[in-house]
Amino acid sequence: MENDLKNDGSFETGRVGKQLVLLIDDEEMIRDVGRQVLGMLGYRVITAAGGKQAIEIFSRRKEEIDLVILDLSMPDMDGEATFEALWEIAPGTKVILSSGFSLDSKARALLEKGCCAFMQKPFKISILKSTIEKVLGR
Repeated sequence: MENDLKNDGSFETGRVGKQLVLLIDDEEMIRDVGRQVLGMLGYRVITAAGGKQAIEIFSRRKEEIDLVILDLSMPDMDGEATFEALWEIAPGTKVILSSGFSLDSKARALLEKGCCAFMQKPFKISILKSTIEKVLGR
């Protein structure tokens, strides 16, 4: 498994040639565990510590990114604002919402706007795997 700390502070993990996932979460532990689990599932992973960093990364690498996993509650830029910014850059981007809270009205509204799925944290690996496969059409 290959690990690269990028100049912008993001971190990329995975095997060359596999699909690339942008994991956005303000909690370092979630990013670390998510990076490891997604890497074990065969995905390359870029992490971002918040919406602003994610938008910066996504705007440079949108052609490479196959999927975004987006935390709904973040202090610098919430999931809704981040989702809208992602879709301004690349409409139709595949986004899975995640939250430590159950599916609420904000999450439902984002699903109606085009988010592909919702996963409640903490993730079970089997649910994470099947949700990603469903969203990516495998």
